[in-house]
Formats: sequence, structure tokens, C-alpha cells
Amino acid sequence: MRYFKYPHTKKANKTAKEIYKAELAAFDERGKKLLRKEKFWDTASTVAGWTSGIAVSVLLWYLARSFHLPETEILFVNIVYAIVEVVFTVAMVFVSIILAVTAAFLAAAPFAKLQKPATKELKSIRREHRHEIARKATEHLREFYGLREPYIVTKCYASSDRKFKNKDVCIFERDGEIRIMRFLDNALNLGECDIGCYAFESGEISLAYTEYKGKTAAELAVGETKFTLAARAKPFMEKLMKYEEKGIFLPMSQKKSGTSAYYEFQYCKKDLPTDVLVKEGYGYWQEDSLLVYIDDDARLFEHYHSYLSPTHAPNGTNKFCYFGVNYYTKEETAKILKRLEKDKPPYSEPLIKWLAVAAEKYNGFFFLGI
Repeated sequence: MRYFKYPHTKKANKTAKEIYKAELAAFDERGKKLLRKEKFWDTASTVAGWTSGIAVSVLLWYLARSFHLPETEILFVNIVYAIVEVVFTVAMVFVSIILAVTAAFLAAAPFAKLQKPATKELKSIRREHRHEIARKATEHLREFYGLREPYIVTKCYASSDRKFKNKDVCIFERDGEIRIMRFLDNALNLGECDIGCYAFESGEISLAYTEYKGKTAAELAVGETKFTLAARAKPFMEKLMKYEEKGIFLPMSQKKSGTSAYYEFQYCKKDLPTDVLVKEGYGYWQEDSLLVYIDDDARLFEHYHSYLSPTHAPNGTNKFCYFGVNYYTKEETAKILKRLEKDKPPYSEPLIKWLAVAAEKYNGFFFLGI
């Protein structure tokens, strides 16, 4: 088990910029105009405030430095004068702070007043696009924590880490670990909403149903670290833990009846020109095909997209198509097979065996998207 968190230190400006860019991308022309107007007056207010405050501070500092009482021949009087100068300087410091803040506020107030109508109108627009803005603004967090599909969003009722208590959390698998992080689709104050991520290896996890306030819940435990989650989290995590055991490639015999939600690796058994093969050289659901269920596409393309691109497509390009026909010649199949045997990416053993037949016996293979 390990816990890690995005280093938000000194990232406030970056977060504000990410949110601003996300809002620009989400809003229509009216919203963009209001957003730029709000930002302009906000910047003007800030500049006016700082300029006025600094100007007053410098002026008072100059006056304080200019204040000197004349020296006399009487030592006692000189000591009193020195004490008066010190007291005056200290008093001027406090006065300058108060006057600088007052001047800054007064200088910024007119610009803040001009900014207010745009901010008021933007409030409803921001509410309407909240999820879209949050997703865009938190992309760097999703990438840092490795969030990917399939994932489940569920309630964490209780936890040994109090930050997770009563929060909506995402549960997903990455690099052989089950990870739990906060659901960020409603998050704009990222420094507060990001509570970090726990990563567990499947072999160290204890999963069981439990009861929480009279209803069935799921408990994930690793030693003293515990999470009490909605009951549906248990079967989902059990499914995630099976990926390392059974892989993602399935023989046709394991295809569920009544659904076509599978990617299909299919042998090319016809000897025709490539441009003809990509249009009519295939069928669907051949008995010796290899399948990947749609829920496993994140793993498939994470590990295998580089092997499947470039390709031959019906439109005459070599661009890989997730939803259409992709064809690989016998020679290309042999090259892909050689790379897979060398790299041995996750779950690759069934695919390597299947491709060995394609490279030796058939005219390459098709990858048929959903």
C-alpha cells in the first residue's frame, strides 16, 4: 500500500490559469466576453490597489526618513530627541501600513464595482458548466493519479483517513494496483478538494461486506487502513483484481450471447489485394477469433495501440480506427508478433499465440472495432 498526493505547493497560480482556460473552452461567446471583462477589471483592481498601497508606503517611508530633530550640546536633550525619532519612526510604520491598506482598498474599489456585474452574470453560467469546467481544470490531477476507465464513483461512508469520510470517491485499476481518489468532477478549489490517492496491490487487500448504519456496505482493509464504501464497490474491485489472473483476451467460446460489445481479432483467410480485403475480406464472430470486451478497452489501447498502428483502413489511409476495420498483412503480422515477443506487454500471452498462427498459416489478420 502507498499514499501519494499531487504537490500543490506554489501551484495556486497554475490552478487559476487552468480554471480560466477551462471556462474559456466551455463558455459560448457571451460567456467568454463576460469572463474576459471580469478578468480585465480584476487585474485593473489588483494593479490599482498594489500601486496605491506601494506609493503611500514609499511616501510615508520617505517622510519618516526625513524627520530629524536638531542636535544640541546637551547630552540629555540629544537622548530624548533620539528616543522621539525612534518612536516617531515606529509609529509611522504602523500608520503607513494602515494608510497603505486603506489607499489600496479605495483605489481598487471602483474597479471591483465595475467587475461586479460581469461576475454576477457569470455565476449562473459557471453553475451550468460546472462539471465541464471541473473536468478540464483537473486534467493534470487525473493524469498524475492515473485515472482511467473503467472506474466506479461511489460513496466512502467512513475511513481510517478522515479526509475520505463522506466523500464521493473514484475506484480504478492502474499498473496492477487498485487506486482510490476523490471524485473531482465538482472540484474547482483543487487545493482543498484533492485529498490524495491510495494505491493497493490486489494481493494485500481484504474485501468483505459489512453493515453501516443499517445498510449493506463494502469494507476494504489493508492492515489498519480501512475504507467503508457503498456495497457495489466490492464486486467492482473483485473484477479489477481478476485482470492480472485472466487477462483481457477471450476466445470466441466466452462471448456473451446477445451482445456485440467486443473488439475482434480475426484471421484473414482470403488472398486478395489489400484495398479489396479492407472492404470485403472479413465477416464477424469467426469461431477462431480472439475477442476483447468493451469494458477492457482502456487496457487494450494503453498497452497495444502502438502495435496496431499504422494499419490499412477502407478509406485508404494508414490511420488506426477504433470503430472500424483495420487490416495487417502477413509481413506486418510477423513484425507485430516479433515486437510483442520481445516486449511482452501485460496480458499478451494469448495474443502472441494467436498471432503466431496468423503469421504462419493465414494472410495476416483484421482488427474489427466496435
